[in-house]
Amino acid sequence: MNSVTFIICSAGDGLRMQPISSKTPKYLLRIEQKTLLEWSLLSLPFKEGDQLIFVSRISNEHNTFTDNFLKQFSQKKSVHFKSLYIPQSTSGQAETALLAKPLVKHRRIAIFNSDTYFQCKILDWGIHQSDYDGLVPCFKTIGNSWSFFKTIANGPFYSAIDVAEKKRISDWCSAGFYYFKDCSEYFDIVQDKLKNSISKNNEFFIAPTYKSLLKSHTIKVVDCEVFKPMGTPEQVTNYWQIPIKNFKKENAR
Repeated sequence: MNSVTFIICSAGDGLRMQPISSKTPKYLLRIEQKTLLEWSLLSLPFKEGDQLIFVSRISNEHNTFTDNFLKQFSQKKSVHFKSLYIPQSTSGQAETALLAKPLVKHRRIAIFNSDTYFQCKILDWGIHQSDYDGLVPCFKTIGNSWSFFKTIANGPFYSAIDVAEKKRISDWCSAGFYYFKDCSEYFDIVQDKLKNSISKNNEFFIAPTYKSLLKSHTIKVVDCEVFKPMGTPEQVTNYWQIPIKNFKKENAR
């Protein structure tokens, strides 16, 4: 059994959820009596000895509450917990995860967000026991607003041969969870992308970091049994079957 460092990125502005609540950080909004952050954590197959790193924005009002919740959650799961609060937004989730580099304890890392819930039965084996270099849970849906992975061969572990951001090269859409067997490879790729970025306004996504690994590494895609994003009020309505007025009512303060 190999230990994994899970990095939860929650450093965005959360503007799309402001119609629900302008006072509560997005990850602390509630659906069915659980915060979005808690739903996200329940997606993950923590094992004893793993590490949990939470990266978010500085908020004097909410950081203590969040740390207390995450400490209790980590104790129940027997995992090591660290938090990192940053003063400003980043160029995207890829850079946010990079900031956690000094805190990372294990070679294997898994990067996730705080506004998605999914279930994938074979994810545990894939990240804790397999020798795959990368692993991405995916689902199938319509639209182009996803990160897409093209695959070959039969499952349950499909071999990825291409990846594209917001370009529909296949029906496999990323659930937003990204595993790397060697964290140094991920950090090197992102540091290089940021160093060579022409504009600091570019938004950097994690999925394309696999592009340079596909030829020489084994990157796998696995199917999610359940996928329920919580990134926008519309997603809560569509995937959770909760009317906007009910969502607002649960988060009224």
